[in-house]
Amino acid sequence: MAMSDSAMLNAGERLALQCAVVKGGLPLFVSWSKDGQVIAPTTATTTTSVRLVNEFTATLTIESLTGQHGGWYVCRKYIISVTIVQ
Repeated sequence: MAMSDSAMLNAGERLALQCAVVKGGLPLFVSWSKDGQVIAPTTATTTTSVRLVNEFTATLTIESLTGQHGGWYVCRKYIISVTIVQ
C-alpha cells in the first residue's frame, strides 16, 4: 500500500506490511510506529511483531487483527550519524 492508502480488513485476518528503503546509504535504521509510538523488535507482543529483514527492510506483522490494531502506522528511515572526537 502507498502511504496514503487505507484498506478495510477483517477481524482475525493476518496483516504483514513491509517497508524497504530504496534510496540512501548506510548506516541507516528502519522502524515502524503506531499512532506515534515506536514498535521496536524488543517490545513486540504475541500478536504484533517487527522483524528487521536487513539494513534496508523491516516487516510489521499482526497475527490476528482486532479493533485494537486500528490506527496510523508509519515506517521511518533514520540515518545513523556518528562523530568521533579525538
